[in-house]
Formats: sequence, C-alpha cells, structure tokens
Amino acid sequence: MPAYFWPQTGGIETITLALAREWVTHGHDVTVLTSKGAQKPHEVLDNIRIIRTGKYAILGCPLAPGALLRIAKTQPNVVYLHYPHPLFLDVGMIGALLAGVPYILHVHGPEIAYDDWRNFPISCYNKTAFRFALSHAAAIVSHTKAAVDSSHILSAYKEKITIIPHGTTKPPVVKVLPPKEKSVLFVGMLRDYKRVDLLLRAFVFVAHYTPAKLFIVGDGPLQSELQQLAKELHLANSVVFIGHVSEQEKWAYYRAADVFVLPSPTLMESFGTVALEAASCGKPVIVTGAGVAEVFRKEGIGVVAEPYNVHDLAAKIIDLLEHPTKARKIGRASASVITKKYLWKTIAPHYLELFEQVTHGNLS
Repeated sequence: MPAYFWPQTGGIETITLALAREWVTHGHDVTVLTSKGAQKPHEVLDNIRIIRTGKYAILGCPLAPGALLRIAKTQPNVVYLHYPHPLFLDVGMIGALLAGVPYILHVHGPEIAYDDWRNFPISCYNKTAFRFALSHAAAIVSHTKAAVDSSHILSAYKEKITIIPHGTTKPPVVKVLPPKEKSVLFVGMLRDYKRVDLLLRAFVFVAHYTPAKLFIVGDGPLQSELQQLAKELHLANSVVFIGHVSEQEKWAYYRAADVFVLPSPTLMESFGTVALEAASCGKPVIVTGAGVAEVFRKEGIGVVAEPYNVHDLAAKIIDLLEHPTKARKIGRASASVITKKYLWKTIAPHYLELFEQVTHGNLS
C-alpha cells in the first residue's frame, strides 16, 4: 500500500513496483492499493493488480478512507505498508486491523522531522500514531541498520525489525554516446536533502584541476536555484542540467559517465538506489552519508566521502578522473558485488520469507 504508485517514479513507487514484479514471478497474487490520480481506478500491469482509490490531501499527505473497504474486499494474507506516508499508512493499518490481517510496516528512514512549523504536527504524529503503528505491526522492515540506530523511536522496536537492503534491476542494453570530456554524473530529484549544492561547490575545484563536465539528470523544486548557484560559481560551461529523462535515457547516462556521485550527506536520503544502479553499470560511485553508504562500507565497494566536506568530495572525484585504471577497477568490483547480491531477484525472496513467517506466526 504505497500512497503513490506507477507511473510516478519516486523511490517508494519504484521499489514497490520492482518487488511486486518479483513476487509475481514467484507465483504470488499481488494487489497494489494506492491513491487515485489521473490514472484508471483499476488496471493490471505485468500481472500486478492495481486499485486506485480517491484521496484527500491534508498538509500535503494523502488520506484515502476508501482503502478501508478495499482491504476487506481484497482479503489479503498480509498487508505491506510504508512510512513516511502518514494518513495513508494509518488507513492501511486500521483497515488491516479491522480485517484481522497482519501488516508489515516498511520504514524508509528515521522519523520525519522539519525545521519549520510543520515539525510540531509531525512530531505529535510520530509520538502517537507512528508509535501505535509500530507497536501493532507483525514485523517492521528497514533497509539500513543506521536508520534504526539513529531513531529513538525505531530503536525501541529493534526486536521486530528486519534489515533488508534495497536492490536494483539488471542494467538494460542501451546505445551509449560517450561524451568527449571526462564526465561526472548525478541522477535524482532536485530536492533539499539531496544537497546537489555541495556537489556544485566541490566541482569548482574539480573544474579548476581537470577539464570535466558535470551532468545533473533530474528535475525538482530546487532546479532554478541550483542553476543560479552554478552561474554564481562560474560553472556555466562546466555543468549541464539535463532535466527529466526516460528510463532508457537514464541508463544511457550511467553508461556514459566516468564517475557517479550521490552527495546526500544524511539519512534524509534513506537509501539512494541510484548509487546501486550506477554501480551495476560498472561505474565508480562516490557516496557520502546516504543510507546506501552502509552497503558500500559493508561490501567494500565504491568510494565513501566525508559528509558535508566539499574538499574531500572534490579530491575523491579528481582522484578517480585522473586515475582511470583505478576507477575501472573500482567499477568492476562494484558491479560484481551488485550483480551477485543486490539485484531485485535476489532481494525480493527475503521479503517473501518474512511474509511466510508473519502469516504462519513463526516470527521469533
């Protein structure tokens, strides 16, 4: 039950679609209950049944009371909910409890917090409704241990939490036209927690040291602000804002890049699947404080830079651009690990095992 789903392409939407596709291949009936936008209320995608129900927006959060009846009518064996989707999560939780169906709560990072007036209502929500949802969940999923350890709320439920990292798809075959210059790539929504501004500031030093281009793929609310910052930093000739691209084009940019960077310095970037995607293409990837850094450290792949440290980030980018043999070695090693351990076809069965334990009451 994600609040939003395909064709939207946010993190939770992409993850839910990838997992649903894998669960179907294992012979399971999968229904995605989500909020209704401009799409059809009922449709089937890759043997996944999609039901979209009407919603209301309260402080930007979707509320879909019609989902209560949908859960009862669908009669699932287990309901799979997501946080941070307040209100939509609550309806799913109440629907599951009323129907007598166990639910699993997937927590995508630590509890939400804001630095403005919104922090008061969301803090109240976290201390009440979120705690209630956690306490009544049959099981809780987090994709990193760091997210649990950094949360005083989640850490109280460690005995119910299973750590399952995100995965990625096998890179498709795409036509690639390598750029003439050395290239550094970022892919993602241009939001505040991504801290693309740190990458731009680091690139001032990179551009001064070696001729290279920074390609920023994606759009978002900070696009104009970041374009203005690039001008102020005299990077107009070194940075290219590509905007939104198709899935095929995205993979082509991965293939063409010399270095991929995910500058997000905190767990506000709860994971960072784009880093796995780039690594699966054999590219050297630099991460900082995003959740995916936990996987990189554990597996000894890629490069981990110090969060918020523009000089350290610049030095690591320059090192990879100036030492292509080293960069290719890092890229090949990363691709090997991702292919063996972090494709969705390998990750999805971990969820199925948890579902089996929940439905049969075998959780220890």
